[in-house]
Amino acid sequence: MDRGKSTFTETDLIRLKLSLETAALLLLDMRRNEEVALAAVRTLTSDSDADVDSEEIEAAELALQPVSYYEDGARLHRPEARMLSAAKSAASAYRSLRLAELLPDFALLGSFAYGYAQSVDDPVNAFMNHPNTLSLGLYLAIRQPLDFGPRLGRLAEARAQERMLDAKRREALGGIALEIDRAYAATKEAQRRSERTQHGEKLALGWFRSVDDNMKLGIGDSRDLADAARNYFELRLRHLQSIIDFNIAVAELRRASGVEFSTRTN
Repeated sequence: MDRGKSTFTETDLIRLKLSLETAALLLLDMRRNEEVALAAVRTLTSDSDADVDSEEIEAAELALQPVSYYEDGARLHRPEARMLSAAKSAASAYRSLRLAELLPDFALLGSFAYGYAQSVDDPVNAFMNHPNTLSLGLYLAIRQPLDFGPRLGRLAEARAQERMLDAKRREALGGIALEIDRAYAATKEAQRRSERTQHGEKLALGWFRSVDDNMKLGIGDSRDLADAARNYFELRLRHLQSIIDFNIAVAELRRASGVEFSTRTN
């Protein structure tokens, strides 16, 4: 255009200006999001000097396992699941204790006696006292409490508490499984979206460079340049947003499953 060889209309100029205005508005929104995110990071870390990483943002490296892997990990590692498992074991032990209170007590008793009197004759009679004696006894004792009513009531209470805790545990595990399923689906979608937007960004960049080269040669159309620039800019932002969404989804999946799987982020 500076050489006077390109032709354009006022409509083409307005289109370029509108594209620039759209890009400026998007940048304002992104800068606002950056300031909000930075304030949140400083609040969470209690570090007023925390700053945004200047490195190019990259998607976390993650090899997705089957969803059952994360559900098993949640049952083993999440504090809520472990607390419920411990409570269920405690309720089962309490029920066994109440059941044992209804059963008779068995005891094995033993006795040993030795007596010696040097100057006393030992009578040869089983019904008389023997001063010189040596005896050993072994007895089996049984004790059976008779207050069955209160003990049966406590056993029924212990069984009810065990059923209640088992139901709570199933409910909690169901909620955890649903949370993991949602996080897993969000992670898969974000990962695929990141891959698709990355491919789209490369195509848009190639189109922009091709149109830019044609413009430098004086054979391009300003409308094509505006469209190519706008599409590249929008796909670039969508790709960056998809990377952020994917990294957040990976963190959410890690939190929901309680599994410390390997990731690498910048």
